[in-house]
Amino acid sequence: MKLLFSTPKPLKQTLLLLAFTVLSGCTFVEDRSQEAVAIIDAVETRKKPKVTEAAPKVKPVVRTYQVVAGDTLGKIAQKTLGSSQYYRQLADFNGLDMSTPLEVGQVLRLPPNSDLGTQDANSAIERKTRATNSAVTGLNKPLIRNYAALDQLIDEKKYNQAIDWAMSHPNLSRDQGLQQKLMLASKQQVAIEKQQGNYSEGILLIDGLTVSKKLSRANTQELKRLKTQLESEQLSQQAQAYLAKSEYPQAYSALQKAYQLDTGYALQSTRFINSRAQVSEQMHQTALKHYRNQELDQAEKIWDQILLIKPNDDLALVYKDRVVNLKKKLNAL
Repeated sequence: MKLLFSTPKPLKQTLLLLAFTVLSGCTFVEDRSQEAVAIIDAVETRKKPKVTEAAPKVKPVVRTYQVVAGDTLGKIAQKTLGSSQYYRQLADFNGLDMSTPLEVGQVLRLPPNSDLGTQDANSAIERKTRATNSAVTGLNKPLIRNYAALDQLIDEKKYNQAIDWAMSHPNLSRDQGLQQKLMLASKQQVAIEKQQGNYSEGILLIDGLTVSKKLSRANTQELKRLKTQLESEQLSQQAQAYLAKSEYPQAYSALQKAYQLDTGYALQSTRFINSRAQVSEQMHQTALKHYRNQELDQAEKIWDQILLIKPNDDLALVYKDRVVNLKKKLNAL
């Protein structure tokens, strides 16, 4: 059969070429060889660590305390550090000598808690005894009086350790027998401090015992009397120091305070009696000069001062009587 229409030969070849191209999957690619290509670094970009500024160092705040009248190292330690037993650390931190009295207005630096230290560790027998008694805390429970460790410390003359042991015992407030053992150790330690001239340490020890309020009223009063005697002896010691520098008014003032604190004890103290003799001799010489110069009021005042610390001073009594009679005669003229 003959076709009515026949495809021209060139067109037929073109169509065959297009069909072949489609069937073979070929595509036309645009030439981009002339375009600029961005260069990318193949090394992985690392994040820089953030630099954190170190916090400024804060200087520790140094606490201070200003001494007021009646203060001792023990009292200051109790008020500022929580216990009078830290008086030694307070003294060491400020470079203080125990024998030197504090001055009103003096500023002390308070040690931080890290410098306070801890109490000496108890021996094995002490720990065992405390463990046994630790359960006895109620007032209705019977006392377990196992004080072998305390007795051993007293026998070995370790009085400071014995005091610490007794003060921390749960039976102390209600066991008079334990309190008597504590009083014995305390008196022995105070006697040692007194013999060595460490009156301040003896006073601080007593302050620590009385401030706890664990002792009976009678024992507390006895300790306070002992403290008064130590203070009187300390004042006599200060008077001797003033006399060594020929500071007679200061020596007299210290002796007058010692006499007023505990007259009976002062009159039994060799230190007080010897210091009083030196002071009164110098005062007599000064009073006699005023008397010869007819400065009767000044002379009478000095003899009155002597009689305040030595009421039976014969020379002062005789010349005071003369001054009084002489002033009467002069007034009668």
